[in-house]
Amino acid sequence: MGQRIVASVLILFSVVVSLAVMEFAARIIAGIGQQVAQIPDEWARKETVVPGARRAYYWHGALHIEDENHFRRATPIVADDAAFRILVIGDSLTYGTGVADDATYPSMIAAELSKRYRVQMINLGVEGAQSEDILRILKNNIDVARPHLVIYGICLNDFLPSWQGEGGGISVPRRLQWSALAALTVRSINQAGMKLGVFKDFASDILADFPSLEPRFRRDLAAMNQIVTQRGLPPVVTMVLDQYPVLTGPTRELTRAAESAAQAAGMNVISTDGYYREYNGRSLNVSNWEGHPNTEAHGIFAQMFLSRIAGCCGMDSYPASAAAATR
Repeated sequence: MGQRIVASVLILFSVVVSLAVMEFAARIIAGIGQQVAQIPDEWARKETVVPGARRAYYWHGALHIEDENHFRRATPIVADDAAFRILVIGDSLTYGTGVADDATYPSMIAAELSKRYRVQMINLGVEGAQSEDILRILKNNIDVARPHLVIYGICLNDFLPSWQGEGGGISVPRRLQWSALAALTVRSINQAGMKLGVFKDFASDILADFPSLEPRFRRDLAAMNQIVTQRGLPPVVTMVLDQYPVLTGPTRELTRAAESAAQAAGMNVISTDGYYREYNGRSLNVSNWEGHPNTEAHGIFAQMFLSRIAGCCGMDSYPASAAAATR
């Protein structure tokens, strides 16, 4: 009996030691990849209060705010008659999840244009919005904002039904988020699941259901452009935003489908061919805990939009003054 107890204790001790060694090794592997097991405190989410905002919090050190419509603002939209007004629509990539407001591509566009023009940039990006939600946002706000130009940052998951998020894979349980071993294990399971077809990435999921999803997406884009052009404005300027550019594969296939739908809708489409070639294989996301585009990606998106819109559409009638860009 005593020998069995000793044997059991030795086995348990061996398991604990093995797990400890594996955890240590996982942390070394994570460190080599510039990853750590636990999010730094200064990046963790912290709720705060901002006058006029329905919700406010810090995430990755950046202040995020939302009004009652979930826009990244704390004041009502008031069109500035003295400015060239640009309305930007999209989802969380346009909202700028994970980065500061002045590091989003709409703000970067405004900052650059403001060197020559008086500009009002109105960012109506909403986290979780899909094309039919973005269409509704445009309908409800275009006559309030009275823009001279509308920009649409297409996210590949805009093909999904209203407010439906991306799926696929498993997540680290909350109680094990401190563990590098748990993170490494979950990542390995997800990668294996993707390869075996047990899990599907969101792009593959969309392509699998493409015959039912694409027609609605195409109709939404056509309706957006119609709303804009019926008001005497130029066609919507649009581009697909992808912070994980891969030259071949399902996301590239989906990007081409989105560009085709936008062109069929009559939108002014910025090609991403050069972007995918130049940044192929890069991960331009904020961090291991935040998959949205980082500041570098937003800067790239801003420059691509600027190459198409700078000086267009009567912008020269609104020369820069001492006043900064407005919102």
